[in-house]
Amino acid sequence: IMSVLFDRMLQDLNDTLVGNETLTNVTIGINSTAPTGFPTIDPSDVPSSVPSLSLVPSVAPSLMPSLFPTGVPSETPSVLPTTEEQGLVGGHQDDALANSLRIYGSLFVVIMILFCCLRKKYPRAYCVRGWVDGLRTPLADEQYGFFDWMWKLNSIEEQVLMDECGMDALCFVRVLDFGFKVASVGVLNSIWLMLVYKTADKTPETEFIQSAVVSLSTANLPPGSPRLLATVIAAYLIFGYTMYAILKEFEWFIAFRHKFLSKRLARNYAVYVQNIPIEYQTNAALTEFFSDAYPGTVIEAHLAMKAPTLKKKVAEREGVISNLEHAINIREVTGEIPQAKNLLTRQPEGSAIDAYGKELVTLNKEISETIDTLIEEFNNVQAMDVDDGSILGSSLGGSFREGGPNSPQSTGAFAFAKKSVKGVTSIATNAVKDVGGAVKDVGGAAINVAGSGANLAKSLISAEDGEALTAGFVTFNSLRAAHGALQMIQYNQPHKMEVREAPQPEDVIWPNIGKEAKQVQIGKLISFAATMALCLFWTIPMSFISTLSSIEGLKDQFEWVGTLIENQPWVEGFLAQLAPLLVVVAKEVLKIILETFSKQEGPISGAVVEASLFSKLAWFLIIQTFFVQAISGSIVSEISNMFRRPELIIDLLATSLPRRGIYFIQVVLVDTVISLATELLRVSAVAQAIIRSKVGPDLTEKERNTSFLGVRPLADPLKFYHAQNLSNCVLYFVVFFVYATIAPIASFFVGICFFFKAAAYRHQFVYIYPTFPDSGGHLWANFFKLLPWCMTIGQIVLQGMLGLKKQPIANALMLPLTIATILFQIFVKQQHFLMTQYLPTREAIGADHRYSNNEDFSFVEGKFVQPELREREKFPDNGNEEDIRAFTAKDEENMDDKKVEDENAVEENVEDENLDDTLKKAN
Repeated sequence: IMSVLFDRMLQDLNDTLVGNETLTNVTIGINSTAPTGFPTIDPSDVPSSVPSLSLVPSVAPSLMPSLFPTGVPSETPSVLPTTEEQGLVGGHQDDALANSLRIYGSLFVVIMILFCCLRKKYPRAYCVRGWVDGLRTPLADEQYGFFDWMWKLNSIEEQVLMDECGMDALCFVRVLDFGFKVASVGVLNSIWLMLVYKTADKTPETEFIQSAVVSLSTANLPPGSPRLLATVIAAYLIFGYTMYAILKEFEWFIAFRHKFLSKRLARNYAVYVQNIPIEYQTNAALTEFFSDAYPGTVIEAHLAMKAPTLKKKVAEREGVISNLEHAINIREVTGEIPQAKNLLTRQPEGSAIDAYGKELVTLNKEISETIDTLIEEFNNVQAMDVDDGSILGSSLGGSFREGGPNSPQSTGAFAFAKKSVKGVTSIATNAVKDVGGAVKDVGGAAINVAGSGANLAKSLISAEDGEALTAGFVTFNSLRAAHGALQMIQYNQPHKMEVREAPQPEDVIWPNIGKEAKQVQIGKLISFAATMALCLFWTIPMSFISTLSSIEGLKDQFEWVGTLIENQPWVEGFLAQLAPLLVVVAKEVLKIILETFSKQEGPISGAVVEASLFSKLAWFLIIQTFFVQAISGSIVSEISNMFRRPELIIDLLATSLPRRGIYFIQVVLVDTVISLATELLRVSAVAQAIIRSKVGPDLTEKERNTSFLGVRPLADPLKFYHAQNLSNCVLYFVVFFVYATIAPIASFFVGICFFFKAAAYRHQFVYIYPTFPDSGGHLWANFFKLLPWCMTIGQIVLQGMLGLKKQPIANALMLPLTIATILFQIFVKQQHFLMTQYLPTREAIGADHRYSNNEDFSFVEGKFVQPELREREKFPDNGNEEDIRAFTAKDEENMDDKKVEDENAVEENVEDENLDDTLKKAN
């Protein structure tokens, strides 16, 4: 009876495994010898009921499920170990982990020793902030010892680190320190938890386990084991401490965030206003609007405008200044007079300094006149579009009136003049002189001259120039007013007069300023759709990488792989290390694609791009790493099943993720070593610096320290990519929360990685990276919004595993923890994140009182004007207009002297030739 029933059960199992061989000739008889790999059943041990498949300790290789399953997963997941599971619980997984430690551990030791040698020997490459003007910090003066920098940098006070390295830098190392603390709790838990797992008695379900690593996990516990209660206790300790630590981190961040918002920075005293109604689309009207709400606190308001022609001229001027500056350097350094060459004939046409200087003077004049004309048209057009008389009057006299908040006397950088006959006549006179005209009649003809001059000035701009945009910046002299404007509803219609936090002036993405709400919404929709599509199709390369991580899976799918491994055994080890390495490479490619998507959302600053990119990258890593890697195949074939039965997601996670613990440990290990190797050794930066030293201008220190055609010298380091690096931390936390209780050994690896990453990046912030850009800690808030979701994923996987282990008591005890985590997430979202967004009124008032004796607001005045409107005239750093004229005159004098010398030389040659002819005739 037992044999017949068992044969039927094996046949049913075969029917569910699509594409596998049929089991034949497998029988188990009472008091008979079992086939190889099966235990002998004693009659006294036969239960009254039908035996379950869990009695079978091993199966044939043909029972391994396909890596790309096409059938519907079984409703009741079997505890029968597949060949893949046997591989994981066998010795080759230990070998894979040992090989990873041997390869990447040795590589990491070499990298650290090499870096410690290089940082002392080559301070220009590894201590940029110790010698580059504009990046210098007193923190970089102390180099510390060979190894002790790793812990001595921790002694730097956090306030000092924020002031010298930026708020984002401080928040990033704080997240790494937080990860190390949480992982340390996991390590303490794992000491006793691994003993509980390791010392479990062997049963028919666990006797096939050969791996020392797997024997330290829940895989070594049979179904229904009371030792699974230890797993629940460990989960309460780890997740409970994490929630407590998150609350402590909020206390810290709120305090430092408010300190940052209290600093005298341009961004803290300004707001960005978008979707401005038509009646307030002038500088004066916008100023008056906020002045009514916050009397005596508005410094200036700058509405953005379209100026493509002016922008093109400013870019042209920048190119001329660069060429002129280099020409002056040639003359000063080498003593040679640089020659301007005809573009067609390539023949010299005089002094390059003279040519570039005249071109620069002409461009400065055109830009200055264009700015006047733009502002003139801007004010007039907007005034005509408004029916309200009070607004009309203020638009003509408020924004640019004498002594007003936007007057030339008060703004300096934004010194625009009102419309006047005198101004137009001046433009006309200059314009007529430029074309060689002459004006002799100053009576009635002057009117005609003024009109023709105005028309000529207007011809310098296109029809699109001067058109007002629906966004701008408003600056205040009070923190209380600025943060009050941020928190108040300013208009009685949705998507109108929206006030947002202003970014750093240098970080503003001006082409996105003033985009209509409709454009922004469409851009976000396109970005979302593209991200979702990419998430779906990205499973193709990730599934391939997942296939590489399973040697047995490759053998099952491709017969030639098995033959290759038999002939070349080293290929198996190579493929085992290739999969996690490809995951790291895929993340780099993914970052570039998602950053392009984020830029379609109309962000007004680089910090907003970073925030959007972080969210996309983090969720991508969670979905692609854990859902796709868990399924180990095409997610498309499983989506319909998941929609019909969502609980299959939990089953898949619960059955697949515990089996892939070693793989994810490898991913974390490889990511840490590769990222720290490129980060600390600065291979790319040093290589670019060597190339830059061979190509490009290098006559002066400034030229040598300036990038050329995208190739950067050491003095111009790249910014730190916070979004990309912080999203990698999300991956580490997910791995920790999933495996801290299931496979406790993961806590050791995650903790070590967090420790070395914190030390390495703290070093880079102090010695290498500039403080720009700085979002003020926004990425910290985005990270901690995501962290509870990572905790929930870990708990769901743990509950699914306990369900499969048939331990209802342990599973029931996990439910309160999951509910507590969800309630905790709701709790912190109520007020904690809100507290980090704005500066409280009392703190703002206190800061205003502290700064009451300092009335210098030059740090914010004119900082939020469009770049093309800021400078009417601009000259190179090594010469102003007078210097250029002096250089030109001296060059002309030298060239005249050289011309005379050349003429004299020609005359002497002629005389010599005549003398030779005379001698020949005499002979």
